[in-house]
Amino acid sequence: MYVPGGDKRYTFPDLTDAPSALLCLPIPLIPFVRRWIGEMQEQPIWKSRDDWFSAYQAFAEIEEMLMAGCMQQLIDEQRRVYRLLDTSLNGTQYTDVGGVITPALPSVPPASANKTNALRAHVSRLWQLAENEVAGVTASADESILGAPALPDSHTVRDLLRRLTAGIDGNSDPAPDDNLLMALRGTAVATADRNVIDSNIAKLADLLTRLTEIRDKLV
Repeated sequence: MYVPGGDKRYTFPDLTDAPSALLCLPIPLIPFVRRWIGEMQEQPIWKSRDDWFSAYQAFAEIEEMLMAGCMQQLIDEQRRVYRLLDTSLNGTQYTDVGGVITPALPSVPPASANKTNALRAHVSRLWQLAENEVAGVTASADESILGAPALPDSHTVRDLLRRLTAGIDGNSDPAPDDNLLMALRGTAVATADRNVIDSNIAKLADLLTRLTEIRDKLV
């Protein structure tokens, strides 16, 4: 660094782990900055040859970044993020052959995705499974996800629950001819003694008494 009142030559600072700053420079000032960079690359202003050599490389790199090198790096990193999201969401597979990455980035993302490694495809398939179970919406093979089986059955969970309910208590319109409650209580009125055994317990006790009397006579 420059020391006022002393040696007016510069000592190049240690850039190890030095933070960087992103600078927005008005375009009309670029020629002036480039001239200053050129001055910083001259050997006489540096205290030693090593200082000059380090400064020359550093300012040459700054000049390169000034000519959009730094911006290009930001653009490249942004494209990497897009490819990561595109592969995860849409299942697009990118290849790098000799630094040429294909396919080219599209102007707009696809309206739908059906590749097996696409997150959008799996979310769509889950939506179809839910609709098929709840509302009976059918789907053809390969719909949402390539290789996915068809969903041709339109019977729904709601229909199944309604059939089970009707089979248990007959509470449906129209009511079934028979149900579990009818099988248990017969035609007895639904009271506290509403099943067959409760409603006929007295008759069963009388029958047991008669059988006991028959047994005693036979002994």
